[in-house]
Amino acid sequence: MHFTMKKELKHFSVSNRRLQKQFFKALVAQTLAPTFLFVIPAAPILLGPLLDTEMSIRTGTIYVFLNLYPPIDSIAFMVIVSEYKQVISDKLCDYLTGGVFERIHNGGNVFSYSTPFHCGNILSSRICLYLYFHLILIYLTAFHTERITGAYKYLIILFSLVCISFSCLEVLAHPYLHNYNGGFIYFSLNDYLGASNDLLKFFIEAYSGAYASIMCMVAVQFVFRFATLMNRRTLLSTFSGANFVIWILYPLFFCIIFGMMVHYCAQPEPYSDNYMQSVYPILLHFPFFFRKELFRVYNLEINKTARFIVIAYNADGSVRWFNLIFLFGAMIILGFQYAVIIYCGVQMQRKMKKELKNFSLPNRKLQQQFFKALVVQITLPTLLFHLPALPVLFSPFFNVNFTFQTGFIYAVFSLYPPIETIAFMLIVSEYTNIFKKSILRRPSAPDVRKRVSSDVSIL
Repeated sequence: MHFTMKKELKHFSVSNRRLQKQFFKALVAQTLAPTFLFVIPAAPILLGPLLDTEMSIRTGTIYVFLNLYPPIDSIAFMVIVSEYKQVISDKLCDYLTGGVFERIHNGGNVFSYSTPFHCGNILSSRICLYLYFHLILIYLTAFHTERITGAYKYLIILFSLVCISFSCLEVLAHPYLHNYNGGFIYFSLNDYLGASNDLLKFFIEAYSGAYASIMCMVAVQFVFRFATLMNRRTLLSTFSGANFVIWILYPLFFCIIFGMMVHYCAQPEPYSDNYMQSVYPILLHFPFFFRKELFRVYNLEINKTARFIVIAYNADGSVRWFNLIFLFGAMIILGFQYAVIIYCGVQMQRKMKKELKNFSLPNRKLQQQFFKALVVQITLPTLLFHLPALPVLFSPFFNVNFTFQTGFIYAVFSLYPPIETIAFMLIVSEYTNIFKKSILRRPSAPDVRKRVSSDVSIL
């Protein structure tokens, strides 16, 4: 095959020619894997008796290597043959986005929308996976960590509960976003619960509020680490006893405010619905120019969809102030959280070396790990959601004629809770030690907890 391949492949089409080459490479890999894993190591072992030498070697390890062949063969075959890679990437995209996109070429559009019947199952399975990671973190924090105690333990558990609520509300709301000219529509793709539009709109509002709560909880953790590191006793006292309720009400307050802004400042009305239904809004008086945008892209009737709409300008060019209040209100809430985070983060970074001298060596390392984890917690939503969302939210003010499916940012941001949880457990050695000791049955790092007092607990 190798010597005649070039000649024979001329009779195949370009796509099949490439596929035939991939099949040949896969066959080579299928031959090389057992050769190196079993045949070559086994040759001296099988021929050893002919040499009549005295030796005693446990040669059963070659069977261990041979057991690796079936999975390696399957993985190599799927990696080499592009047909499998395409299927895997499509299914992974469909899984992560909750069934929002299907890779089909239709009229020149690479991504066309469809609402698959299995969408609810995909979202449910994905959320179950997310819940698994969060529950692991809660369980380890509540029952196994010994150096993470007091208020910070409660903050970690509270943050995980907020993330769980956010993920569950995503299943119920299944939110999506579509930018169109001088506005955008924020709507629900949930067609698997059979819920009324009013209930779905409430889920969207609650989902938006939960998102604000996540950012608030990150800011609260920065405040606590700042107070602990800088030894701010007055501020620390607010995290102890009954005063801890303050930091439970803080994210709840902004959750309600954010949800109310969505409810009162982005309600659809006839002008906004008509605007979102026509491709050419300046020609609304000519029926033959009507193309319903939501139906064209998503196969949804706007009047039957749970939705919120933000449009920058009225038909006469005047600013729609209630929509403007929603946009800038959201920016103020998030901007305030970022201001707290940046202030605490900069202060900690500047004085960390000096202040950490007052801590014992193990707790000094733990404080540094907490700081790194907090940096990851704020960097992830910034890169995954806020930076991509800025042009989306403020594009209506430029009043540019375009249409774009911007809901992918919600699919990307939905990855934040599990990624944040996994990153936190990987960065903080307390959790990795628990895994080594309990799951992998390996000895954890030397336990110095009995020799030093905890600098983390304040309760």
